Amino acid sequence: MPQGFVSYPGVNASKGCVYTQSLGVHPDRVVLYCIPQLTAIPTRGNITLSYGVTTAIIQDCFFDDATVVADSGNGHRLALTFLDRRERWTLADLVSGNYNTYRAGDQVTARKVSLRDLVEDLLIFVGEISPDVSALSNAIFPEVRWDDIHPVKALDQLLSEWGFSLALGFGTEPVKVVQLGVGTTLTITDAMMASSTIDPRTRPETIRVRFGETLHQARFELEAVGLDIDDTWKPLASLSYKPTSWDKEEPFTLPNVKNTGPESTYLLAAKTVYRAFRIKAFADGTLDMPDGSGTLASMEQCLPLFNRLLDSEAIRADGSQIPFRVYGKRRTYASTGEPATTNESEVDDEITDPCRFDGETGMILFETPMYFIDGITYKPAELYLECSFSVNDVGNFYPLRYFYDVSLDPTSEGYRTVPFKDIEKRLVVQYSSGHVVSGTTDNETALDALGVLIAASIATQYVTTGAQLVIYCEPKLSARCDGAVHQIRHIISDGTRHAGSFTSASLNMEFDRQIMTRDERSAARDTISGLLVARSKSGLPRRKDRADD
Repeated sequence: MPQGFVSYPGVNASKGCVYTQSLGVHPDRVVLYCIPQLTAIPTRGNITLSYGVTTAIIQDCFFDDATVVADSGNGHRLALTFLDRRERWTLADLVSGNYNTYRAGDQVTARKVSLRDLVEDLLIFVGEISPDVSALSNAIFPEVRWDDIHPVKALDQLLSEWGFSLALGFGTEPVKVVQLGVGTTLTITDAMMASSTIDPRTRPETIRVRFGETLHQARFELEAVGLDIDDTWKPLASLSYKPTSWDKEEPFTLPNVKNTGPESTYLLAAKTVYRAFRIKAFADGTLDMPDGSGTLASMEQCLPLFNRLLDSEAIRADGSQIPFRVYGKRRTYASTGEPATTNESEVDDEITDPCRFDGETGMILFETPMYFIDGITYKPAELYLECSFSVNDVGNFYPLRYFYDVSLDPTSEGYRTVPFKDIEKRLVVQYSSGHVVSGTTDNETALDALGVLIAASIATQYVTTGAQLVIYCEPKLSARCDGAVHQIRHIISDGTRHAGSFTSASLNMEFDRQIMTRDERSAARDTISGLLVARSKSGLPRRKDRADD
């Protein structure tokens, strides 16, 4: 029978190794056993596994730890722990990027990058040459906003969100992106033991893709308000300093307020009365959502308003952008600043007078009074504000989101929810004269198409295939991890620590309980230092103590 052998530069008398190859972005370990020696061992190099005429090279391994362990003959062995070249990825600089973003409801063409290209760029950035990313789609364009994020974390997030992972390979083989649940089967030729079980993963009834908070663009009816002495905004009729009738109160001078009250109340009135307007209802005067999706309990559910429009990035004649629009009926002014005697705007006319937008309170504050004259009485301007906003749930006060459901297993129950917060539903309401709703447009069709792609990627993880563990009589160094083969463990021994050399491989499961699972490693991905601490506390000591289990 051929003899198994493992070598590493500078190791004079190797006795064998244990190497479990797993999927993912984080490095696997090789525990190499050798006779203690006085000569220095390089901290970086290639590990070569040999059995007969078959050889596998684990390139560019990093030394991680060393300890002395007892062997079966009451002697001692040196256990050297190495990490594969994915450890080099942790040394990469942080990355930033803003890809597949939307502006005014449309995807910015210059920032459009496919999922395949994003992953390929990240792998090249961490030092991989010609990575195999062919399993990824060129038709998926995930919106990402990376602000000094580590590329390993960015890779892990992208791949796990879409149901993919990474297989490292040996020698000069490129790192390969694999789709979980898709891959080869395990042969039972030369098997010492084979065990098949039912896939233990619970299948949900529905895969639900939850997008970011839904954005609406609609028009609101505004009411005139003023700031009262208790520092609260109130309708004009409810102000403590109101005159007998606002109808006779000239908006520029407010003579009755000035003559009948203290100067402090007049100053409040002069700054806010006829100048401050607050959302009261939608343009039709009700709390009914303009798209017919329901009725709000109060306008508070729309706050804060957003200082942006979804349908346009138009520029006014003076060169300023239009983050919101105001329409309405009010008295216009001559070029000298004096009130025009006969000129009034119509209710559908857009007003571009200087004003301040306060989205937190849903208010507009103008520099000059907004009013019109009805016969011989003064009236606050009839104004309407158009802007964007989200609708907050009346129960938990959190913005409502659009979701797309795909049935996976009608005989089961529950959901596998996939958050995809970087893209949101955008609904724009169109109006005809008199601010009457004439229609709506949204991007639901595009979101649904994306939901189909996301659900298809996730569904492959729930394919009902039997999990399997096979232990072979001899090393199978030609075996490779893929989307179905999740772990392969090679034990190479000269017969002193282990009975012989052999390989174990698993289908649709991870069998080596002495190391962290892929999910555990992903859970520790928030910081690279956190990952190093977590893996040293979890997998490393148990692996060295129980490497022959």
